[in-house]
Amino acid sequence: MTEFLGLSWHDDQARFYEKSRTKQFYSPTYQDVTRPVYSRSVGRWRACEKYVAPILPALEPYCRKFGYR
Repeated sequence: MTEFLGLSWHDDQARFYEKSRTKQFYSPTYQDVTRPVYSRSVGRWRACEKYVAPILPALEPYCRKFGYR
């Protein structure tokens, strides 16, 4: 995956499990993934917009195709 994304390998990748002991991660439950699609989260991405902004031009064709914008 690292190579596919064009990134350099970082030694911490081989020890990912060490970090997982210090942080709590959310993992969806069966109930979470079997619920119908809902609209409560529409627009939540805007909270991260400043981080996503540099790649929005590349995402634009997909957003248009799937009706996200």
